[in-house]
Amino acid sequence: MKIVTINDKSPYLQEVLQLGRANTDTLGFLPEGAFNKYAEDGKVVVALGERDRVIGYLLYGTSTRKEDVL
Repeated sequence: MKIVTINDKSPYLQEVLQLGRANTDTLGFLPEGAFNKYAEDGKVVVALGERDRVIGYLLYGTSTRKEDVL
């Protein structure tokens, strides 16, 4: 298995979209544009199995909000 970060030009993005659509009952709905934006920002990580097929993915965001430290 390989773990790689993809962008919006990646050939794996379509597989990520298909996997996300197939699992909306569990994951909830995320518009295609949101997937594209996460990928454009370099915030999509994919797990590749045999023959470099997408077997899982992670979309993540970062927060810029600062919390008060006690």
